[in-house]
Amino acid sequence: MNASTLIVLCIAAGVLVTLALSYRTLIRLLGMVIIPNNGVGIVTKKFRLFGSHTVLPNGKIIALNGEAGVQADTLAPGLHFWLWPWQYAVSVVGFTTITDGKVGIVVARDGEPIQTGRVLARRVECNAYQDARAFISNGGQRGPQIAVIPPGTYRINTQLFSLQLADALEVQDGCVGIVTTKDGATLPPGEIAGSTVEGHKSFQDGEAFIGAGGYKGLQEQVMLQGRYFREPGVRHRGGEAAHGCTHRPRRSGHRLRGPQGRRPDRREFQARQLGR
Repeated sequence: MNASTLIVLCIAAGVLVTLALSYRTLIRLLGMVIIPNNGVGIVTKKFRLFGSHTVLPNGKIIALNGEAGVQADTLAPGLHFWLWPWQYAVSVVGFTTITDGKVGIVVARDGEPIQTGRVLARRVECNAYQDARAFISNGGQRGPQIAVIPPGTYRINTQLFSLQLADALEVQDGCVGIVTTKDGATLPPGEIAGSTVEGHKSFQDGEAFIGAGGYKGLQEQVMLQGRYFREPGVRHRGGEAAHGCTHRPRRSGHRLRGPQGRRPDRREFQARQLGR
């Protein structure tokens, strides 16, 4: 290949790159945005000059009514129009993927405040946090969420929700999981463990647990062998359940008593749960 041919090829490559960049620039100047198949478009409105909703209410960071700021509605994969570059900035983020054996722990940056006495925000219908508008409109609360995301792929507005992966709980054969919850009603005086409540799918439905009157703290009910996608408010004591315990627990709901009918202390209670 002689020098003149090399020069021609370089010029041709430069022209192609310029045309490609010009094409993308032209598309953007015409108010069009292309979101790839594995992406989510997050829209920020730079200003709004007219109308009753020009600025966000105090304390809010997500716009529901077209105010200037981060918009609740994201862009799905495909071609979108009327997003003029001088008024809208669009960032593309990848899908959120929860792999097998993991759960997604979610924290919301906007919403109503968590009510007094609660540690975790209540669950609201929002399509596994994929519908930011529904989350806020349905009274979703800012802060750590009680509902987790199971394995799968999700289109999430990462300006509203931050997510951290955690391992699903594995309780091995011959073992039990001793549970301590971070949220719920206060234990009555003299009690050291919350009595059994039903309908929470072995502590996998924290909202149901609290709604049924579940207590915060150590639980009488234990978790048997299996895999659990637990809520962030459930802490499992791995020592007893993960290192060769072989005894089954007492029946759930059995009120344990110590000598002379006294309530056992916490260590005695856990030993009795494990049949020791």
